[in-house]
Amino acid sequence: MAMLDTATKRQIASYVDVEKGLVARNIFSDPDIYQMELEQIFARAWLFMCHETQIPNPGDFFLNFMGEDRVIVVRNNEGGISVLVNSCRHRGNAVCRADEGHATSFMCTYHGWTYDLNGALVGVPGFKEVYHEELDRENWGLIRAPLVDSYKGFVFACMDPDAVSLSEFLGPTGRTGIDLVADQGEMECVGGVQKWTMNVNWKFPTDNTADFYHGMTHTSAHMVTNDAPNWRGRNAAQGRRRRIGDNGKQRPGVALIGEYGHVGGMSFLPETWEEDLKGDPTSEWRFNPEVRERMGDFKFRASGCMTNLFPNIFIPAVARQIAIRMPKGPMKSEIWYFTFIDKNASPEMRERHKYLSLHQFAASGLWEQDDGENWEQSTRGSLGVVARRYPINYQMNLGRGEFINDEVGPPRIEAFVNENYMLWQHRAWSEWMQADSWDDLKRNHSKPEGTV
Repeated sequence: MAMLDTATKRQIASYVDVEKGLVARNIFSDPDIYQMELEQIFARAWLFMCHETQIPNPGDFFLNFMGEDRVIVVRNNEGGISVLVNSCRHRGNAVCRADEGHATSFMCTYHGWTYDLNGALVGVPGFKEVYHEELDRENWGLIRAPLVDSYKGFVFACMDPDAVSLSEFLGPTGRTGIDLVADQGEMECVGGVQKWTMNVNWKFPTDNTADFYHGMTHTSAHMVTNDAPNWRGRNAAQGRRRRIGDNGKQRPGVALIGEYGHVGGMSFLPETWEEDLKGDPTSEWRFNPEVRERMGDFKFRASGCMTNLFPNIFIPAVARQIAIRMPKGPMKSEIWYFTFIDKNASPEMRERHKYLSLHQFAASGLWEQDDGENWEQSTRGSLGVVARRYPINYQMNLGRGEFINDEVGPPRIEAFVNENYMLWQHRAWSEWMQADSWDDLKRNHSKPEGTV
């Protein structure tokens, strides 16, 4: 990894003005900045790969990306998980073409080099005749992620051997975001990861994760749906009026702020939640005392939480989903949605959750399509020569909101509708982009304290 010169670091630092709450537009479309992101962020951050229930047996695999590197996530014969770069060491061809499945080895269809489930090179056509047994096969296995770990069944990998542990990387905020899904039951990932492409920079979807100011965006969706629990609106008409009028109004909740750029927006159940949610099939888990004990009071009180694990993992807890906002260029992203259901759920409940996963945050979901149009237009808005002279505004609640850091929950700000979330992520982005190494990042990254 090349060290950045002082002038480049100074330029990157100028893109995010934390004190004024301003962010330069060019970071959302500049090709050079995008290439730096692949190196400085995606090549050394912990990235979500899959859920363990997707690869339960030796030989089961799932294909994913780390930045723009294609990787195979495979259960090896020892029962562990290997993450292998899907590129033959001979000519770079893919050694696996299926999105998921089962294999005993991976063979390149170009020249036949073959690798085992740990990535070791175990087969070379003509090893004796044309290589004269001189090829050092031990040093020509598939490139492996040096760090692979899981948290409550959610598998992550990191390409930088000097990175902090997964537990330290996630911290209280990241773990809370995962807990709110994992602790609802014995969760498994249902088949069929939803994938589609948008002409957006990956950072605009991350901005949107905890944006509770954009109620105007979903006005039409709220006018034709009413899937929310009763406590959000005692009837359909009242619920629609409240949502349409939410823009610019503060609501109960907190902004979770975590080290290395994680954020989460958490709202809380009303005191009447038991009466309000009684009979709602999607809330049955809340009446399970084991779930309540597992979560603890703070997390159990959450009526909803939108979490972003830096850099690009979105967790909408109520929807029981995880999304990857995958970079595919400075102005293109692929969106992947994984959906989770309790293994012990009834057939009716499983169908209900599948329905919600398809109609809320999905390629066919109203909410994601509403948001996607905004992200695309915002990405385009970062291109103009004149427009780039003027920064984007992130000043809502700047320097305000009571900051709490205690044993009850993750570090948080007592404000639900704010832009502290986004500014915190962009501050982290700037620090990742300037850091020469993980040691540098560990020493110099911002820690949650005071106001943001």
